[in-house]
Amino acid sequence: MDTPFARLTAAAAASAAIVVIAGCGATSEEGAATSSRAHSIDVCPAAAPAADARAIILHGVTGSASVVAPTADSAPRITVTAPFQVDRLHTETARAGTGQTVSEKSVVTLCYQGVNGRTGEVFDDAFARATSAEMALPDLVPGFRAALVGQKAGAAVVAAIPAAQAYPKGEPDAGIAPGDSLIFAISVIASNS
Repeated sequence: MDTPFARLTAAAAASAAIVVIAGCGATSEEGAATSSRAHSIDVCPAAAPAADARAIILHGVTGSASVVAPTADSAPRITVTAPFQVDRLHTETARAGTGQTVSEKSVVTLCYQGVNGRTGEVFDDAFARATSAEMALPDLVPGFRAALVGQKAGAAVVAAIPAAQAYPKGEPDAGIAPGDSLIFAISVIASNS
């Protein structure tokens, strides 16, 4: 399991869900393997965001996405005008953190929701499971890792990741086809550097 996203896939497999952040290039069998470094350690809020919550609008080369970032009390809401596709990484900090800074070698605790830009469908959701995941940044797909480096614990981050920095060959078990852009709403709960 030497793939960049293996750790996150393991956390999701333990929660009976498919997480594709950790398994870039992994086969389906590799993605189902477990890891001692990826496990749930905190509760993610499952409540819907307020109807009037501020949305971040992401514009792609095709389509768009409206993302209400997660808060301490609510899950995110991602609405896609599909097909949404980006040709470069787009990251926006919805809420700055004040804790430990995330580095390239950090182990982080996250709550996150991932949506496929082509379909607008959620493919992984720690908020729905109400459990966070702990993962090592070196084990994550390049775009997800890049969206987190430099953030601080307590931050809420929104990212649109092109296929080249996620799953260029797709991830069939998660419904991700080659070329699919991914959208994430992330809460950085903790980081050790």
